[in-house]
Amino acid sequence: MATQLQFHNIYRDRLSSIRTRVESECKEADGPLLERLLEMNSIHEGTEVVCVGILVKIMSNRVSAIDDYGKLLNLTMPTIPSANISSEDDTVMIEDETGRIRLDLDETTATVNDIIPGFVVGVQGVKTTPDTITVNRFIYPTAPPPLVSDDTIEATETTLVVSGLRLGRPSTSQAPATLLRRWLAGKNTLFSFPKIDRLVIAGSSVAAAEEVHPDVLDKPYLDSTKVFGQLTAPTEMLDEWLADVSSNLPTTIIPGLTDPVQQALPQPPLSHLLLPRAQAAVRMPNPSHTTVSHVSAMVSAGKAIADCRRFCGLSDADIAHHCVLCGHICPTAPESLDAVALDHDPFVLKKLPRLAIFGNCREFAREEMETESGPVDIICVPDFSETGIAVAITAGVNELTVVPVKLGML
Repeated sequence: MATQLQFHNIYRDRLSSIRTRVESECKEADGPLLERLLEMNSIHEGTEVVCVGILVKIMSNRVSAIDDYGKLLNLTMPTIPSANISSEDDTVMIEDETGRIRLDLDETTATVNDIIPGFVVGVQGVKTTPDTITVNRFIYPTAPPPLVSDDTIEATETTLVVSGLRLGRPSTSQAPATLLRRWLAGKNTLFSFPKIDRLVIAGSSVAAAEEVHPDVLDKPYLDSTKVFGQLTAPTEMLDEWLADVSSNLPTTIIPGLTDPVQQALPQPPLSHLLLPRAQAAVRMPNPSHTTVSHVSAMVSAGKAIADCRRFCGLSDADIAHHCVLCGHICPTAPESLDAVALDHDPFVLKKLPRLAIFGNCREFAREEMETESGPVDIICVPDFSETGIAVAITAGVNELTVVPVKLGML
């Protein structure tokens, strides 16, 4: 029973934390608001109803959990797809603690390919069969209260956010990371970009094990000393890189998908034992709530964005938008993305940050979202190893600017 219920508390807390904020938006909707989906049994067909629950997607193309674990055990199993595996044959449902109801969608509301599972939303529609609602519209939660930074903005400060350094990656030139290091360490004065006051590294700072040694997962009989040396080399490169930069510039590092840390979210900070020379760097968990350029910020290394791509056809920017809109920054955990079994859901946005930063995206994007709790800047920071782009965020007393910085244009 303990095993069956190990993630029950996460979903229960998610639903209870966000449900009241959705219900407050449902007050003006037509039709009765169902307190529980079980009440659907007493509703006549053709009746307009409103209900609240967690979105669920039954996907025909999804790889089973058995295949997932088989890959971890080095068994011959199908490759887990990283691209969008949703199709029009998928079934979308909404669930709460009492049951599930199938949702019938059309192009006027949303397509199956637009749906990201795991969000808590309201649904207004008509009961057309005993177990189906034809959706007229989705209802999203009200914004949580603002997260006010303790910092006082007395002067303009610029923070550079970079993600996806992937040091030690054989398939990628290390020249951009080297030039970035020299510039931030004050060893290259050729660039005319304004002074950087702080650096934030948002995940995937080293190459993945399979990138460094492609045979490491398939051939466990390889010489362990040789393999270990190759796998630890990127971490040693990061230690040297950070030691050089953080000696001159306040630096914060957050772990991500490829870093040597627990992969289940939330990820703990990188161990100081892995980076003995970079003791000046501040280590934070993924995701983190911090301040960037004196304003409150939520910083994620982008694992949730990458996982959501498997379930929908939305862009990274649209996925990030829905994460903030629905008040949850990792909707597919723990159902698809590994998560720690806690007694609460750590990914619910209970306070609204001024900045929502998502690292390791496919391209730069920025959206200025207006909410009833105030504005939120949603920033997608691209993978630096693929694009050579970092993002400079400058905050002053009455200003906030976000600028993508391509290394060749500094």
